[in-house]
Amino acid sequence: MFELLPVPRRIVLGAAPDLLSESLERRVEANWQEACRRPGLLYNGSLVSVVEVADGEVTVRPSEYRLLVAARREPALRQALAVRPLAVSGLVRLAAGVVLGRRADEVSYAAGVWELVPSGGIEPSDAAEGEIDARSRLLAELEEEIHVTPERVVSAEPFALIHDTREELFDIAFDITIDLEPDDLLEAFERSERREYSAIEVVAESDLAAWASSGRSLLPVSRLLLESRGMLAGQEPAERPGTSDG
Repeated sequence: MFELLPVPRRIVLGAAPDLLSESLERRVEANWQEACRRPGLLYNGSLVSVVEVADGEVTVRPSEYRLLVAARREPALRQALAVRPLAVSGLVRLAAGVVLGRRADEVSYAAGVWELVPSGGIEPSDAAEGEIDARSRLLAELEEEIHVTPERVVSAEPFALIHDTREELFDIAFDITIDLEPDDLLEAFERSERREYSAIEVVAESDLAAWASSGRSLLPVSRLLLESRGMLAGQEPAERPGTSDG
Protein backbone atom coordinates (compact mmCIF):
# COMPACT_ATOMS: atom_id res chain seq x y z
CA MET A 1 0.00 0.00 0.00
CA PHE A 2 1.35 3.38 -1.03
CA GLU A 3 0.46 6.98 -0.27
CA LEU A 4 1.41 9.80 -2.64
CA LEU A 5 2.05 12.85 -0.49
CA PRO A 6 2.98 16.42 -1.40
CA VAL A 7 6.63 17.30 -1.92
CA PRO A 8 7.95 18.68 1.38
CA ARG A 9 9.24 22.23 1.51
CA ARG A 10 12.01 21.22 3.91
CA ILE A 11 13.68 18.08 5.23
CA VAL A 12 15.04 18.80 8.69
CA LEU A 13 17.72 16.66 10.30
CA GLY A 14 17.09 16.22 14.01
CA ALA A 15 19.21 14.80 16.79
CA ALA A 16 20.42 11.21 16.88
CA PRO A 17 18.29 8.83 18.96
CA ASP A 18 19.38 7.47 22.33
CA LEU A 19 21.61 4.39 22.40
CA LEU A 20 19.86 1.03 22.29
CA SER A 21 19.42 -0.91 25.49
CA GLU A 22 21.82 -3.81 25.96
CA SER A 23 19.15 -6.42 25.27
CA LEU A 24 17.93 -4.65 22.14
CA GLU A 25 21.51 -4.16 20.92
CA ARG A 26 22.15 -7.90 21.27
CA ARG A 27 19.08 -8.75 19.20
CA VAL A 28 19.99 -6.23 16.52
CA GLU A 29 23.57 -7.46 16.31
CA ALA A 30 22.49 -11.12 16.18
CA ASN A 31 20.19 -10.38 13.24
CA TRP A 32 22.88 -8.34 11.52
CA GLN A 33 25.52 -11.03 11.84
CA GLU A 34 23.13 -13.65 10.51
CA ALA A 35 22.26 -11.45 7.53
CA CYS A 36 25.97 -10.89 6.80
CA ARG A 37 26.49 -14.63 6.51
CA ARG A 38 24.07 -14.81 3.60
CA PRO A 39 25.05 -14.07 -0.02
CA GLY A 40 24.74 -10.48 -1.16
CA LEU A 41 26.37 -7.08 -0.87
CA LEU A 42 25.76 -5.83 2.66
CA TYR A 43 27.40 -3.14 4.77
CA ASN A 44 26.25 -1.04 7.68
CA GLY A 45 25.88 2.38 6.11
CA SER A 46 24.28 5.48 7.55
CA LEU A 47 20.72 6.47 6.70
CA VAL A 48 18.07 8.90 7.88
CA SER A 49 14.82 7.76 9.42
CA VAL A 50 11.55 9.69 9.19
CA VAL A 51 10.26 10.90 12.54
CA GLU A 52 7.38 13.07 11.36
CA VAL A 53 5.70 14.42 8.24
CA ALA A 54 3.72 17.56 9.08
CA ASP A 55 3.09 21.14 7.97
CA GLY A 56 5.15 20.84 4.79
CA GLU A 57 8.19 19.47 6.58
CA VAL A 58 9.76 16.06 6.99
CA THR A 59 11.76 15.62 10.17
CA VAL A 60 14.39 12.87 10.09
CA ARG A 61 17.08 11.58 12.42
CA PRO A 62 20.31 9.62 11.86
CA SER A 63 20.11 5.83 11.90
CA GLU A 64 21.95 2.73 10.67
CA TYR A 65 21.25 0.18 7.98
CA ARG A 66 21.77 -2.72 10.39
CA LEU A 67 18.73 -1.53 12.38
CA LEU A 68 16.62 -1.69 9.22
CA VAL A 69 17.91 -5.20 8.49
CA ALA A 70 17.10 -6.32 12.03
CA ALA A 71 13.58 -4.89 11.83
CA ARG A 72 12.96 -6.68 8.52
CA ARG A 73 14.29 -9.98 9.84
CA GLU A 74 12.49 -9.76 13.18
CA PRO A 75 9.24 -7.75 12.79
CA ALA A 76 8.73 -7.72 16.58
CA LEU A 77 11.60 -5.19 16.70
CA ARG A 78 9.98 -2.69 14.36
CA GLN A 79 8.24 -0.58 16.96
CA ALA A 80 11.26 -0.39 19.26
CA LEU A 81 13.72 0.45 16.47
CA ALA A 82 11.34 2.80 14.62
CA VAL A 83 13.41 2.82 11.42
CA ARG A 84 11.55 4.52 8.55
CA PRO A 85 14.18 5.21 5.87
CA LEU A 86 14.00 8.17 3.53
CA ALA A 87 15.39 7.73 0.02
CA VAL A 88 15.38 9.38 -3.40
CA SER A 89 14.05 7.80 -6.59
CA GLY A 90 14.36 9.18 -10.10
CA LEU A 91 12.34 8.84 -13.27
CA VAL A 92 14.97 9.56 -15.92
CA ARG A 93 13.81 10.64 -19.37
CA LEU A 94 15.77 10.84 -22.60
CA ALA A 95 14.31 11.90 -25.91
CA ALA A 96 14.17 8.17 -26.73
CA GLY A 97 12.40 7.04 -23.58
CA VAL A 98 12.69 6.15 -19.89
CA VAL A 99 15.66 4.49 -18.15
CA LEU A 100 15.12 1.24 -16.22
CA GLY A 101 17.74 -0.90 -14.50
CA ARG A 102 17.90 -4.55 -13.46
CA ARG A 103 19.15 -4.82 -9.88
CA ALA A 104 22.27 -6.97 -9.67
CA ASP A 105 22.02 -10.52 -8.38
CA GLU A 106 24.55 -9.67 -5.66
CA VAL A 107 22.53 -6.93 -3.93
CA SER A 108 20.79 -7.80 -0.68
CA TYR A 109 17.41 -6.25 -1.55
CA ALA A 110 15.21 -7.02 -4.59
CA ALA A 111 17.96 -8.80 -6.55
CA GLY A 112 17.10 -9.31 -10.21
CA VAL A 113 14.14 -6.93 -10.10
CA TRP A 114 13.80 -4.00 -12.51
CA GLU A 115 13.33 -0.45 -11.25
CA LEU A 116 13.55 3.15 -12.31
CA VAL A 117 17.06 4.56 -12.07
CA PRO A 118 18.51 6.02 -9.90
CA SER A 119 17.45 5.07 -6.40
CA GLY A 120 19.31 5.42 -3.12
CA GLY A 121 19.11 6.22 0.54
CA ILE A 122 19.61 9.68 1.99
CA GLU A 123 22.39 9.97 4.58
CA PRO A 124 22.99 12.39 7.46
CA SER A 125 25.99 13.75 5.51
CA ASP A 126 23.51 15.09 2.93
CA ALA A 127 22.54 17.79 5.42
CA ALA A 128 23.86 21.34 5.41
CA GLU A 129 22.98 23.64 8.32
CA GLY A 130 20.43 21.12 9.53
CA GLU A 131 18.54 20.63 6.24
CA ILE A 132 18.78 17.69 3.85
CA ASP A 133 19.57 18.43 0.20
CA ALA A 134 17.65 15.65 -1.54
CA ARG A 135 18.45 16.91 -5.04
CA SER A 136 22.19 16.70 -4.45
CA ARG A 137 21.79 13.14 -3.18
CA LEU A 138 19.78 12.28 -6.29
CA LEU A 139 22.48 13.67 -8.61
CA ALA A 140 25.15 11.78 -6.69
CA GLU A 141 23.20 8.53 -7.09
CA LEU A 142 22.75 9.19 -10.81
CA GLU A 143 26.48 9.59 -11.29
CA GLU A 144 27.39 6.67 -9.05
CA GLU A 145 24.92 4.18 -10.50
CA ILE A 146 24.98 4.93 -14.24
CA HIS A 147 27.85 7.45 -14.57
CA VAL A 148 25.69 10.36 -15.73
CA THR A 149 27.33 13.57 -14.54
CA PRO A 150 25.37 16.66 -13.37
CA GLU A 151 26.37 18.55 -16.53
CA ARG A 152 24.17 16.16 -18.52
CA VAL A 153 21.11 16.86 -16.36
CA VAL A 154 18.72 19.32 -17.99
CA SER A 155 16.22 19.31 -15.13
CA ALA A 156 15.52 17.39 -11.92
CA GLU A 157 12.28 18.34 -10.18
CA PRO A 158 10.61 16.55 -7.24
CA PHE A 159 6.99 15.64 -7.81
CA ALA A 160 5.91 13.47 -4.86
CA LEU A 161 6.75 12.03 -1.49
CA ILE A 162 5.87 8.34 -1.54
CA HIS A 163 5.06 6.46 1.65
CA ASP A 164 5.13 2.67 1.58
CA THR A 165 2.78 2.07 4.50
CA ARG A 166 3.50 -1.66 4.73
CA GLU A 167 7.30 -1.44 4.84
CA GLU A 168 7.40 2.07 6.36
CA LEU A 169 9.68 3.43 3.64
CA PHE A 170 9.64 6.95 2.19
CA ASP A 171 10.88 8.11 -1.22
CA ILE A 172 11.16 11.59 -2.68
CA ALA A 173 10.43 11.09 -6.38
CA PHE A 174 12.14 13.25 -9.01
CA ASP A 175 11.35 13.72 -12.70
CA ILE A 176 14.73 13.99 -14.44
CA THR A 177 15.58 14.94 -18.02
CA ILE A 178 19.08 14.23 -19.31
CA ASP A 179 20.82 15.28 -22.51
CA LEU A 180 22.14 11.96 -23.82
CA GLU A 181 21.42 9.57 -26.63
CA PRO A 182 20.75 5.92 -25.64
CA ASP A 183 24.10 4.70 -27.00
CA ASP A 184 25.94 7.38 -25.01
CA LEU A 185 24.01 6.44 -21.88
CA LEU A 186 24.86 2.75 -22.28
CA GLU A 187 28.50 3.65 -22.84
CA ALA A 188 28.47 5.76 -19.66
CA PHE A 189 26.87 2.88 -17.76
CA GLU A 190 29.63 0.55 -18.89
CA ARG A 191 32.15 2.93 -17.28
CA SER A 192 30.35 2.83 -13.93
CA GLU A 193 31.15 0.38 -11.16
CA ARG A 194 27.73 -1.24 -11.75
CA ARG A 195 27.34 -2.53 -8.22
CA GLU A 196 23.62 -1.80 -8.13
CA TYR A 197 22.58 -2.81 -11.66
CA SER A 198 23.54 -5.64 -13.98
CA ALA A 199 21.85 -4.01 -16.99
CA ILE A 200 19.92 -0.91 -18.02
CA GLU A 201 17.43 -0.31 -20.83
CA VAL A 202 15.92 2.76 -22.45
CA VAL A 203 12.24 2.05 -23.10
CA ALA A 204 10.10 4.31 -25.29
CA GLU A 205 7.10 5.68 -23.42
CA SER A 206 4.79 4.13 -26.01
CA ASP A 207 6.33 0.71 -25.27
CA LEU A 208 6.21 0.86 -21.47
CA ALA A 209 2.94 -1.03 -21.06
CA ALA A 210 4.17 -3.92 -23.23
CA TRP A 211 7.55 -3.87 -21.47
CA ALA A 212 5.94 -3.96 -18.02
CA SER A 213 3.70 -6.90 -18.97
CA SER A 214 6.44 -8.94 -20.66
CA GLY A 215 7.30 -11.05 -17.63
CA ARG A 216 9.93 -8.76 -16.15
CA SER A 217 9.57 -8.11 -12.44
CA LEU A 218 9.15 -4.38 -11.80
CA LEU A 219 9.55 -2.92 -8.32
CA PRO A 220 6.09 -1.76 -7.12
CA VAL A 221 7.24 1.76 -6.28
CA SER A 222 8.62 2.15 -9.82
CA ARG A 223 5.31 1.01 -11.28
CA LEU A 224 3.56 3.55 -9.06
CA LEU A 225 5.83 6.36 -10.28
CA LEU A 226 5.17 5.49 -13.91
CA GLU A 227 1.43 5.35 -13.30
CA SER A 228 1.47 8.61 -11.37
CA ARG A 229 2.98 10.34 -14.42
CA GLY A 230 0.52 8.69 -16.83
CA MET A 231 3.32 6.82 -18.58
CA LEU A 232 1.87 3.32 -18.67
CA ALA A 233 -0.50 2.81 -21.61
CA GLY A 234 -4.04 2.04 -20.49
CA GLN A 235 -3.39 3.47 -17.02
CA GLU A 236 -5.14 6.56 -15.67
CA PRO A 237 -2.66 9.02 -14.18
CA ALA A 238 -2.79 9.05 -10.40
CA GLU A 239 -3.46 12.36 -8.70
CA ARG A 240 -0.30 14.39 -8.85
CA PRO A 241 0.45 16.13 -5.56
CA GLY A 242 2.22 19.44 -5.75
CA THR A 243 4.67 21.09 -3.44
CA SER A 244 3.27 21.33 0.06
CA ASP A 245 2.35 24.84 1.08
CA GLY A 246 1.25 24.02 4.62
